[in-house]
Amino acid sequence: MAAAPAAPMVAREPFAKAHVQLMARSEAKGGQLRLVVEFIQFDDFGRMRAQLEALKLRLEADGAFSAERKRPLPFLPRVVALVTSPTGAVIHDL
Repeated sequence: MAAAPAAPMVAREPFAKAHVQLMARSEAKGGQLRLVVEFIQFDDFGRMRAQLEALKLRLEADGAFSAERKRPLPFLPRVVALVTSPTGAVIHDL
């Protein structure tokens, strides 16, 4: 019996609660049911989340989140910026 061809590896593994689209087939053998995934693709939210996780891992490896890089917040800031749309409700709160 010939062995099944090896499936191509995905660029990154799905994380917990990832939204994916997949194509699979089921195999029943010896009283057990297997689900063999033939194709997997992150949906839009899952793809963006995976890209964010990859970026966070790269930045952490570069030391961007290390304690040495963190600066204390000033007690009284000199400048405060407000970014909003001209018709936003926050304009009335000022």
